[in-house]
Amino acid sequence: MQVSLGQLKASEASIGELSKTVLPIKEAYRLGKFIKKIAGELAEFEAERIKLIQKHGVEDPETKNTKVSDENMEVFIKDFRELTEIDVDLEWDKLNLSGDVLGQEVKLSTQDVLNLEWLCQFE
Repeated sequence: MQVSLGQLKASEASIGELSKTVLPIKEAYRLGKFIKKIAGELAEFEAERIKLIQKHGVEDPETKNTKVSDENMEVFIKDFRELTEIDVDLEWDKLNLSGDVLGQEVKLSTQDVLNLEWLCQFE
């Protein structure tokens, strides 16, 4: 399965919510392995994001925080968009979260369901 880093990052909180859900052991095990697998991708994404901020930003001498300057914002956005569009290959079959399979209804917010459509089958 191919997924962009941006999609993976956008789904991070929803994956966390899903991990709090009681699932059958097989699905819970698979989800746990998947979370471990994507942790490295997300850590690398964050490291590259920080590099982009440092490259295009200016450090505030008082707070020591780095902020992308207005004159560099356009090129930063271009570079960041390029980063988010990188596809990663994840060996993954969608989790089946339909009520028929689980014997119960999984409760997730609408936003979580939208974020997880690439990862889970809900019907």
